[in-house]
Parts: sequence; structure tokens; C-alpha cells
Amino acid sequence: IISSPNCPYMVNKELARDVSQRSGVKALMDNDANLMALGEGASGAARGSEHYIAITLGTGVGGAVISEGRLIRGMTGGGCELGHVPIARSGPKCGCGSNGCLESFVGMSGIRRYISRQLPQYENMSLKKIDDLAQNGDTDAAALFSHIGRLLGVALAGFVNIFNPEIIVIGGGVAAAGDLLFDSVRSELKRRAFDVYTAGLEVRAAELGTWAGVVGAGALAGG
Repeated sequence: IISSPNCPYMVNKELARDVSQRSGVKALMDNDANLMALGEGASGAARGSEHYIAITLGTGVGGAVISEGRLIRGMTGGGCELGHVPIARSGPKCGCGSNGCLESFVGMSGIRRYISRQLPQYENMSLKKIDDLAQNGDTDAAALFSHIGRLLGVALAGFVNIFNPEIIVIGGGVAAAGDLLFDSVRSELKRRAFDVYTAGLEVRAAELGTWAGVVGAGALAGG
């Protein structure tokens, strides 16, 4: 493991080797966002597609890009850390050490920071409870998910212009807000990305839930 902003104690651990030695079975290792992407491509929201982006919204923001049916990994294997693409020149401090990353805005700590400053009435509520309020017509609660969707849409518009996907899959706990989130994402994409790239673009909710990484791990092992 060469980098892990949210789990720094794992850096420089040869986890796959250790598991192989202890179990006697060959082990492969990848990060959760890559495996979620592979899982959703194998039998989820991106099945049948060779050009898609997957985003997971949770404690952090994970991302992966599939192009021509393959994960884009980069030189050292850590490519497409989409959560750590800056969307502001300055901004909140991110766990990776930089400022203004997408994750610093729409990861859980960024969302909590926004709630504390802008929506203090929800400060002691779970995000699930806020989502329930939004689904039942609470306009302030709904505005939170619109805010998250717009920020996410800003970053995704850049990714769309670079990678030209046919599908964007969004998963993780925040994605449970459904159209409250997705409508803002789609609107921001339409406003910012090239029209020729958004014409056939679909933004979909992940389908496999917590099983996505398990299915993706099976796809990784299967070659």
C-alpha cells in the first residue's frame, strides 16, 4: 500500500503478501473504489459498458475510471484518485494534506463542516435522518443534498470532458438521497461539460450496494 490518506497506518504494508503467506492462497489487492467499479461493471449499473466512471460517497470520496474495458491505473497503480482532484484553489484541508479537494467538500467531514456552518439545526442528526426529512418535504434538508450534488457535478463535468464516459455510477451512503442528489449532479453536468459528451451520458445509482466490492474482487481474481 503506497498511499492511504484515511488509513495512514496501512502505508507500506504488503497486505496481499501477508494474506497469501498466512492463508497459503494467492491474494490480490485493490482499493474499494476500483473494486466497486469492477463490480458494477460486471453485474451492476454499468454492466455491458466499456467506458464509465464510478464514484463512491462515504467517509471519503473514492473513484475509478474504466476506459475500453480496463481500469486506468497510471504509472504506479494509484491512478484516478477522483476524490483528491481539487475543485477550489483554496478550501478546506483534506486528509491527503492538500486543500480544496472534492473529498474535502463532499466527504463526510466536509458535509459535517457545511452542516455546522450553514444548517446547524441538523448538526446532531445522522445523514440518514436528514435524508428522511428531505424526502418528506423539508426544504432545508433537501437543499443540503442539492448542494452536495452541485459540488459533485462540478468535478464530474471535468472528468466527463477528460474521459468521455457513457455512464457515471454513483454509490455510497450519500447516494441514497436519490433524485435530491442526482438531479443537481445532472444539471451541473449539463451546464459545464461539453454538450457532445453529455448528449448520451447516463448518471446512475449503483445497484450492488455493499456487495459491489465483493463482486469486483471476484472480477479482479477472474482476470
